[in-house]
Amino acid sequence: MVKKLLFSGSVAALLLPVLALAAYNDVSLTTDAVISVAGTVVTVTAPAAVIESITVGTDNFSATFQNSSNMRVHALAGAKLTTDAQAPFIVSNTCSSTTGADLELAPTSQTTITITPATSTCTASSSGAPSGGGGGGGGGGGGGTITPVTPVTPVTPAAPTDRQALIAQLTAQLNALLAQIAAITGKPVAGIGGGASFKRDLKVGLKGDDAKALQVYLNSKGFTVSAKGAGSPGAETTMFGNATRAALIKFQKAKGITPAAGYFGAKTRAYVTANP
Repeated sequence: MVKKLLFSGSVAALLLPVLALAAYNDVSLTTDAVISVAGTVVTVTAPAAVIESITVGTDNFSATFQNSSNMRVHALAGAKLTTDAQAPFIVSNTCSSTTGADLELAPTSQTTITITPATSTCTASSSGAPSGGGGGGGGGGGGGTITPVTPVTPVTPAAPTDRQALIAQLTAQLNALLAQIAAITGKPVAGIGGGASFKRDLKVGLKGDDAKALQVYLNSKGFTVSAKGAGSPGAETTMFGNATRAALIKFQKAKGITPAAGYFGAKTRAYVTANP
């Protein structure tokens, strides 16, 4: 039996608590949608899920995307997520025996993609989109001088109630560790906020590493993009969506940046650069 969920009009209002119509999509999911396929429960995670329709079959389900659409799917531990999507459309595909499977799709053209929950359990963590075979091992390196690195002293966590202070301490410690990696490898490593490079204006609908860096910066400063799922601390995405805009508006208001419209322009970029 095949069930097709078309998220539009009055029918959609019965299925989802909140609907936000977009120019190139039928609907933006602003809350999680739970689907059961062949006994496996998967969650289409908000706020990054932007799709036209979902068709649920016996062993799999398919999602129809318009240009620049995206979707994130999660399955609990005990299942894998396989897809017929081409590699360029797959942002990430991870699987862990303890945390479950996560699949993020971002097609750049109109397409229909099938997702199949597999019953085999992950035995180890794995990540990344499908790729070709690995290259051969490299030869031994020549001798050289290793400069000793002074270990970073672990930060004593602040009181649980002082969340902002704890975030600031952990951010400083992480940046110190990344600086050590840069000293060892001779290559710069981007840290939280300070290592990000913002060279363009950002707004809802744009996608890129700078959009993800902005989410990391906002989360590290206490202006949380999302409490859980896509956009939450540690699960930032490359999509500048409505949740990123809402967090940016709160940040702009708090810092006196006008207009506080959720547009990442020259004023806000200058502030972020000066206050990593």
